[in-house]
Amino acid sequence: PFAVFALVIGVYELHRRRDLGSWLAYGPALVSGFLPTLAVVLITDALPIRRVLLIVAGVLTVAIGSVRRQKAPVVVGSVVTAVTTLHELLRLSTMLPWWVLLLVFGAAGALLISLGATYEKRRKTFTQWRGALNRFR
Repeated sequence: PFAVFALVIGVYELHRRRDLGSWLAYGPALVSGFLPTLAVVLITDALPIRRVLLIVAGVLTVAIGSVRRQKAPVVVGSVVTAVTTLHELLRLSTMLPWWVLLLVFGAAGALLISLGATYEKRRKTFTQWRGALNRFR
């Protein structure tokens, strides 16, 4: 509940005050949203669905942060994804089935690669349009 409340307040404040950084707007919500689940996954023998959803949520946070060009979601999502993935790869006794790992990591990799590729294409198109507009009188 606190994470949702902090996220709503952060979005409101970011729209109201454009000079506010993403760490102040989204940082408390992201940390309070991810930290309890990350602690449960690292300390206890969490259910496989919880571990998979944590990785998926981390990747989606990175994707949303990169599209919106905000530092806090990219950093927090990357740390959560990396820590959870490393923890999952080191747990040989209760590791997820190989096909689940392949599916999750493959989908995450494809999403992040497509975001990077389309970002470069959008940036190039924007530069071309800006150059054309600058040539106008």
